[in-house]
Amino acid sequence: MVMYQGEYVFRSMNGLLSLVVTSAFGATFIWVSSECFTMNEGQLFRFVGGVFALAALGLIAASIFSLLSILFGRRIPVVIGVSGVQHGKCFTAWDRISEFYGTSYSNGVCLAYTPANRKMYVERKMPTVPFLSVEEYQMLAESLRDTISPLYSHVRIEMTPRIPRGD
Repeated sequence: MVMYQGEYVFRSMNGLLSLVVTSAFGATFIWVSSECFTMNEGQLFRFVGGVFALAALGLIAASIFSLLSILFGRRIPVVIGVSGVQHGKCFTAWDRISEFYGTSYSNGVCLAYTPANRKMYVERKMPTVPFLSVEEYQMLAESLRDTISPLYSHVRIEMTPRIPRGD
């Protein structure tokens, strides 16, 4: 039984923003790297230039990924059902989830969950286009509480969305 089905679409403002940000930072890092390499101040500047060059390479690769995702209309499905949560190709069963919640932003609620038995606190955000409204999230949380909680009592389901922490 599927309780929610949505998707993240790269051909949206979020996808465009990821392209702009990664390209801008990549270009800035290329500039810093080239400045470091043109200075003849010693090995430290060459090392720093190399670090910035590697970071720039990663950011340019991310911007190319974003561009191709926008051009080809890439979509990441988000499915929440009785058996677990699927985000893209990653499926996590409810017995491996410790909490399910939403984070409230100005344009809606972003779904997220925390995997159980992790040494570090790792949250998995599942943005959808468009985000859920607060009312839609609360209806989904009630549905999950009624269906999932009797089967998986260890899963904490938050009924109201969180306010972003800013980190």
